[in-house]
Amino acid sequence: MNRYFLRCRFLSLVLSTCAPVMAVEPTTDPLPHSKVQLPRGAKIVYLGDSITQAGDYVVDVQCALFAQGLNHPVINVGLASETATDLTENENLGHIQAHHFPRPAVSARLQRVLQITQPDILFVCYGMNDGGALPADESGLSRYTQAITHLRQQALKSGVDRVIFCTPPVHDDRGNAALAGHDANLTRYTDWLLSKRGEGWDIVDFHTPMRRALDEGRKANPNFSLSPDGTHPDRAGHWIMAKQILTEFFGLPAITAVHAEELFPSHGKELRALVRQLTDRRFDYWMSLIPHQRPGVVGGPDQRGTRDRAEFEIAQAADLRRIHAHWQRAKAATTMSRLEISAPQTIYTDEQMPYTMDASWATLREKDGSTTFFQTAMEHQPYFYRHRGNADAPLQQALEPYQFDYRGTNHTWPSGCWMPNLYQHTDGTLIGFIHREDLYPSNGRSDGGNNFFIGLAKSTDGGASWVYLGDVIATRGNGTKRDFYANLGGIPYLIIRDEVYLYFNEHEGPNPTDHRQLAVAKAKLRDVVAARPERLPKFTKYRDGQWTEEGMTGAGSEIIPHSRSLNDTTQAYDFHSDATYCAPLQRYFITVQNHAKHELKLYSSANGIDWVWERDLAMNPGCMHPYSSFVSFDADSAPDSHQVGREFYLYITQKNLSDYKQDTIHRLKFTIKP
Repeated sequence: MNRYFLRCRFLSLVLSTCAPVMAVEPTTDPLPHSKVQLPRGAKIVYLGDSITQAGDYVVDVQCALFAQGLNHPVINVGLASETATDLTENENLGHIQAHHFPRPAVSARLQRVLQITQPDILFVCYGMNDGGALPADESGLSRYTQAITHLRQQALKSGVDRVIFCTPPVHDDRGNAALAGHDANLTRYTDWLLSKRGEGWDIVDFHTPMRRALDEGRKANPNFSLSPDGTHPDRAGHWIMAKQILTEFFGLPAITAVHAEELFPSHGKELRALVRQLTDRRFDYWMSLIPHQRPGVVGGPDQRGTRDRAEFEIAQAADLRRIHAHWQRAKAATTMSRLEISAPQTIYTDEQMPYTMDASWATLREKDGSTTFFQTAMEHQPYFYRHRGNADAPLQQALEPYQFDYRGTNHTWPSGCWMPNLYQHTDGTLIGFIHREDLYPSNGRSDGGNNFFIGLAKSTDGGASWVYLGDVIATRGNGTKRDFYANLGGIPYLIIRDEVYLYFNEHEGPNPTDHRQLAVAKAKLRDVVAARPERLPKFTKYRDGQWTEEGMTGAGSEIIPHSRSLNDTTQAYDFHSDATYCAPLQRYFITVQNHAKHELKLYSSANGIDWVWERDLAMNPGCMHPYSSFVSFDADSAPDSHQVGREFYLYITQKNLSDYKQDTIHRLKFTIKP
């Protein structure tokens, strides 16, 4: 085995979630026009002082890689106060008096950094702290060059493929002659580093363009600055540094973007924030593995203790999935700009409603072009309604109520079955997705607990009658005495390739301190359609990047960002909502409501797992917006509206928080422009 393969094997064992998740496979050539050949999965490590620890230029470079659809593992192990040179006690005296600890030298931890992180590409940036402590003469320069040369030798000896030294950023003395020697030292270091290019060293120049930008900015504005304290660059300074790496090392043409957010076609602010979060998480984990003597930083004497690897890998994988989702959405910016959503239109007032809404409408477009609306409206006993109507009058004509065979399951009020969604197979078979509540006292539990399930029902007569087949999804919140701690919602679904995805409120336990989040489970479509009471399909829940959790006993992980919360939070996100696939946009849509915030939100996805917020659809103080329903009346959509075309509607139920029986039905029209 070659050395690189062995290191990749080690990486896969230590950090399996560093595998690329972006839709574009990493290639050996990471960026267009690049002069650098990076192997797939090549690990990039940044080593430096507080400027590197701050990490904005690291994040910006990572954004550029992600903008190309690439996911090379990037680890920042910069350490504040650190020097390349081993300082004498006298040279450290000022720092000790000001901060009560000496400056650490990289030599004290270099071997640990190399052994633990095992870089393929190592970026190194030192000089700012050396320049303020070393003599401003040839002796100071000699010590700096010896330290840098030794660092390079040790890195290459350890197996690093490429070591790239970055010249130190500019120091701004702001006209203080007493500080002029600091940047004079940095200029010496820069000149020496640039001279090493002739010997084959990889050098990226930060100092020269930052000095140029500072001088030009100061001419136009005497108060112009790239670093508020003269030492630590601001975002603009870090962006100059990042651009130098991207152009001088990766070989990109001149970058016109004014900040990293502009590297993406859309959602740049959100994407950079997610990359920042990922970078900080990795910093925290890897620094915990590398003990050092600098107080106040993870791994220091006052912050010892390694982080849990499994927890880190799960969190890192979640970060990568969110970045992937936003990156996919950014690529779809032009496509999504074709979506127009109308202002809300009131369809029914409470006085006009024949029942109290207690679930989303399940809908079915009939062969004659009309649409049947199914509703389970619970009062003191279950009422199963059917109406036939059109876009302007969904409940225009009352039909015979549909019949429902519970097959012995508990349906003594307030227990029962609700059917908020249905799927029509190509052979005409109808599958109902059922929200089932098995509540105390009619469930016979002696502990007063309540149970919630998602189940399946089937109709072979066009929806006039249904037979309950059985439960397929449950929550660990079952057994709770408060239904809010176990209610699964109900029930957005999607058909993705040959599988059915059911979306639900997951609860990790029955107690107020247990967590809940919005989750998804899937099963083979053929198994769902062929389901019988004695042969139910096997649903598996999605957890931490894999479909590993059993539908009735496992726990699914969060798929809607920020939906994870405590069971008893008043601001929980909720899947009493709907989903559909918009074929012209090639995007999945799902709605999410939040009672306490009075909101209904629209999310989109490219794969049904990684979701991105699109916009708020409704927000009315004092109201909630459960039971939204996507409905299309056009022939270019599926009869059950699980797939829609260029024009469709979202019907929204608005309920008064103080009176659940008060309903107003609004409608939004979705139009896809050419």
